[in-house]
Amino acid sequence: SFMSTRSFTKEEQKMIEQAVLADKRDMIFGIILCLYTGLRIGELLAPLDGQNTISNSGAISQTDAATSHSFLGLGGVVGVINKAGANLSNVSNSGAVTDGGAEIHNRSFTGGVVGLINQPATVSNVSNTGKIRFSNKTAMIHVNTAIGGIVGAVANYLYDSTAGVVVETTITATIQNATNSGSVVRDSMTKQNGSHFYAGGIVGILRGAGSTVTNCTNSGRIEVAGTNNNCYDANLLPTNSAGSFCAGGIVGFGCGEADNAVVISNCTNTSEYVRTGRGYGGGIAGQIAGELSNCTMYGSISNTSSCLVQYIGGVAGNVQ
Repeated sequence: SFMSTRSFTKEEQKMIEQAVLADKRDMIFGIILCLYTGLRIGELLAPLDGQNTISNSGAISQTDAATSHSFLGLGGVVGVINKAGANLSNVSNSGAVTDGGAEIHNRSFTGGVVGLINQPATVSNVSNTGKIRFSNKTAMIHVNTAIGGIVGAVANYLYDSTAGVVVETTITATIQNATNSGSVVRDSMTKQNGSHFYAGGIVGILRGAGSTVTNCTNSGRIEVAGTNNNCYDANLLPTNSAGSFCAGGIVGFGCGEADNAVVISNCTNTSEYVRTGRGYGGGIAGQIAGELSNCTMYGSISNTSSCLVQYIGGVAGNVQ
């Protein structure tokens, strides 16, 4: 059998147009376009409520057993944002995101929504409920590796063909109205002999001049487990090092520039606990060279290491 259909009358179409114009939401103006072009509303505008217009529920993982990875962006929705001025909003992820595989990780970034923001961009009204995990127990070395409930890292990496090296610079990014309830975990490892591992409920690394993290909430536990080689080798750390591990309820490690600092404001961490195997741990930020304002921490924070270098704080482990 077939359902009967009919077209709107002119009076009905007029009523729809008036309702759209009175609503004043930009998104539904497309309804008028559909009325006059014959486009199907569902194809152009669905869903119309503006909630979670992009979502992922499938598991995302990297388990390649290659010897090394020199650059990896792994995200529940986007791996790397590489377009200046990009705006990612109304996005959600509920799938687990797991980084495992290579024995050597160098610049490996994993996030519930975005792995790496590599250009100035805005991420807003996003959420993650999936577990974020670094699970390679036998990795030999990991340098500049980060995991975050929403974003793994905010930083700009450019390849200098003359010098043959990757140059890291700061960028400006905005992360706002983000919520994470998924756990952010680095499993205990057996061979680790590196440095620079960052974990945050919202962002692992925030290396952005003038970058802001505002109105964000984390309730997922943050845990960076130790290793058999539990204290880092200072010879592996470069000048102006951020230290060994940084774990924060909102941001693991954040820094900008002297006259253009990063800002974390109006954020709340309600996670069960923030736990780091060594280094820096804070209820809001593990380590920050910037500004903290109007942020609240609930729950507990702990350090399970006997290393000499430890900075643990209810709000921040270390403020520079």
